[in-house]
Amino acid sequence: MEKSKVILTLLAGLLFLIAETAIAQPANQYQFIPPDAGNNQKTPTQMGEMPVQPQQETPQDDGTQTVTIGPLQLQLAAPPVVETTEVFDFMSQGQKPGIRVSIPGAAANDVAKSWKKYLKDFGAKPKMYGSEFLSKEAYIDGLSEGTVDIYSVVQPYPSGTLLKVFFDLGGEKGYLSGSTNAQQYEVGLSMIRDFAITESYKAVSEELAGEEKMLFQMDKARQKLQAEYEQLVKDIENYKQAISKAEADIEQNTLIQEDRNKATREQIQKVEQLKYNLHSIRSQQ
Repeated sequence: MEKSKVILTLLAGLLFLIAETAIAQPANQYQFIPPDAGNNQKTPTQMGEMPVQPQQETPQDDGTQTVTIGPLQLQLAAPPVVETTEVFDFMSQGQKPGIRVSIPGAAANDVAKSWKKYLKDFGAKPKMYGSEFLSKEAYIDGLSEGTVDIYSVVQPYPSGTLLKVFFDLGGEKGYLSGSTNAQQYEVGLSMIRDFAITESYKAVSEELAGEEKMLFQMDKARQKLQAEYEQLVKDIENYKQAISKAEADIEQNTLIQEDRNKATREQIQKVEQLKYNLHSIRSQQ
């Protein structure tokens, strides 16, 4: 009976633990592969499981999109947009026309480093003066017959970086403006926009790689919990079988004890009878 009580106590404790931590874990519906996996990383096919391919619906007019991944239906927000705007803003040389571009997802420090490197491709030598870059004698095909001086300011904003650029065409030409230099303005606008798109794409790609790595780690932890859950279920089945066997053993033990008790009583009867007989024979002397 003591063995049965112990097994029942263990079973009750396990049932309570499972009820608190895992009601019913779904099967793995999504196969994650780490973004930095090497040649030794198994493919989903080698693992015996094919990944669930996302099903994308046509984006809505507001830019949002619904994506279905296995049993999940996700509502994706409208993605960020690289926006360019002509401005008439204050800079070191006064209030001048320029171009402002938003670079979603990019850090200001990273943009500043890339912008300096980018300007060097045009023969400029960017130098920092306060919060402003001055890049003298840059040659940009289609923007001017000679060289131009480029003033630029990099500013962070909550979801990325703003870059403001002022092109000094030199002499009477003044600063690049869409109203007075329409054709050249498109060249400058294209140059800045191409840079911004490249930087935003690079920044979001790096963020995605980090988030995918975290997702892979989370999925590994989830699968570990799933395996632990399945093992606990198996343990419960084993405990149930052990209890059933113990109960059957108890019944068998009870029957054997009854037989032994009966045999013991009969043996006591024999012993006492012989003792009585012996005593009676001695008393006849």
